[in-house]
Amino acid sequence: MNILEKIESLREEMGWNNKQLADKAKLAQSTISMMFKRNNYPTVSTIESLCSAFSITMAQFFSENGEFPDLSPEQVKLLKYWGKLPTETKNALMIVIMSLSKSNANEIEGDLTPGMKVF
Repeated sequence: MNILEKIESLREEMGWNNKQLADKAKLAQSTISMMFKRNNYPTVSTIESLCSAFSITMAQFFSENGEFPDLSPEQVKLLKYWGKLPTETKNALMIVIMSLSKSNANEIEGDLTPGMKVF
């Protein structure tokens, strides 16, 4: 599978159209459409943006079969579901996970993504 086929496959797996992919990757819609219309491979920075939108790493993107390298089956399952969640849900789950693993609210605050707050 080439890079464009991989992007198309991931986009379809997420149930997105090209505009939704562009929005989630914070790319111009023309960038996405021109890649496919002209059969142009994306730049590294475009692939990074796409991977971020798909909630995968570059290593996962370029892996032969899209598997998550060096992860347990349980971690793979969690990451597959994680990638399908909206940002707000991911933020809420991160707060829950961090609060379960840390006893000090100050430690949690330091690990939060900008915009996330401990309740």
